[in-house]
Amino acid sequence: MIQKTLIYKHIDDARIAHNRWVRRAEDLVNELPIDKDFIPLESTTCAFGKWLYGSMGISMSLEPEYKELLSSIENKHDKLHNIYKDIYNYFFVAPEHKDLFHKIITFNSKTISNKDMKLAQSKLLELKEVSTDMISYLDKLEKRVKQL
Repeated sequence: MIQKTLIYKHIDDARIAHNRWVRRAEDLVNELPIDKDFIPLESTTCAFGKWLYGSMGISMSLEPEYKELLSSIENKHDKLHNIYKDIYNYFFVAPEHKDLFHKIITFNSKTISNKDMKLAQSKLLELKEVSTDMISYLDKLEKRVKQL
C-alpha cells in the first residue's frame, strides 16, 4: 500500500497542474498572451497526465479500491485533451510533421475568424464542464484514500 501522505501530495500537485492547464486554455480563447514554449496536446505530456500515467497513477490503478475512480479520471482527462485540441486548432496551424515533438509543440498561430472564436468559446465552456467532472472524481479519489 502506498503512503497516504505521498498520495495526498501527488493528488494535490496534479490538481494544481490541471488548473494551470485550464487557465492556459482560457487565456488562449481570451486572446491573452500564453506561454508558447510548451503547449501539451497529448494527454500523456501535460503535468496531470504525467501523474496519471506515471508511477503513482499506475501504482494506484493496481489497487482495486482506486481502479474505478482512476479509470473515470482517465476518461475525463482524455476527453479534455480532445476538446483542447479542437480549441488549439482554431488558433494554430496543425503541425505538418507527425512525430511526437511536432504533436506537442507548434508555434504557427493563425488569424481567427469571429465564427471560429465563437466556436472556440463554446468549446472552452465544454472543457470547463468536463474539467469540473474530472476534479470531482479526483476529490472522490482523495476521500477514498482518507477512508482506507
